[in-house]
Amino acid sequence: MTMSIGSQNCADSLAKGQAANAGDPCETDGAASTGARAIVEQMVRQLAQAEVQLQPFPHVYVPQLLPVDFYAELMGSFPAPELYRDAGKRHHVDGAPSRRWLPLTDEALSAWQDPAAELWRDLRDALCSITWKRALFNKLSIGLSARFKIPAGRAADVEAYPSPTLLCESAGYSIAPHPDTRKKVVTMQLALPETDAQRELGTALYRRCVTQLRHVPRGFIKVKQFPFLPNSAYAFVVLNQLGCKSWHGRERLTHDQGERRTILNVYGTKPNEFAMT
Repeated sequence: MTMSIGSQNCADSLAKGQAANAGDPCETDGAASTGARAIVEQMVRQLAQAEVQLQPFPHVYVPQLLPVDFYAELMGSFPAPELYRDAGKRHHVDGAPSRRWLPLTDEALSAWQDPAAELWRDLRDALCSITWKRALFNKLSIGLSARFKIPAGRAADVEAYPSPTLLCESAGYSIAPHPDTRKKVVTMQLALPETDAQRELGTALYRRCVTQLRHVPRGFIKVKQFPFLPNSAYAFVVLNQLGCKSWHGRERLTHDQGERRTILNVYGTKPNEFAMT
């Protein structure tokens, strides 16, 4: 029989702090455009219908996160390949980058010199909005309560700063199970495929196991894998403590799977800490 380490302790300790995940009313951010406000309203509605799962650690999966018409426009508005940046040598395979990225900053968006950049600006503003942050943190209150030792009702007040980045990953890309640094508070990722043909490319969640040699990756059991479907997103509280770690990763992409396009939105403990510049 395979034994797991920490997963039950994690669920038990989190359950002690579980509280109702009542979200804030959807109040649009004053500085946001009309388009961004509409996106926020849709995201909050969809999030309210999603259910938080505790195994192997608190997370939520949200289908149809963005307005359908907006998502369709987005699919025809990706930036030119030359605007992406190389993610570094550790993501090189056979001398070519397997991960490229584009920060959704004003500077980077202005460099597009394309009206389509405004779509991405609206999405960036929505992902960075206080309204969305509070709704998401309320939804994940059980994990935030456990990590910061605060009442679940104060989860939305946890100080954190978003850094949305457009990613493009290709053949050879992989990332081993890891819990994320404690400098991250919440990790969120929005899948951007055009169809459901890439549904197997989602991020996987893991737990540690004793029989390390019997599983791949060694030392871990894959508990679940998010379906990589159009307009879907997941988010989890970063937990990196004894007995409860947010292990997640992605198996190696192959040539026949195509490019994996996403927006990674990391909430850090300091402003711009995870902005890829």
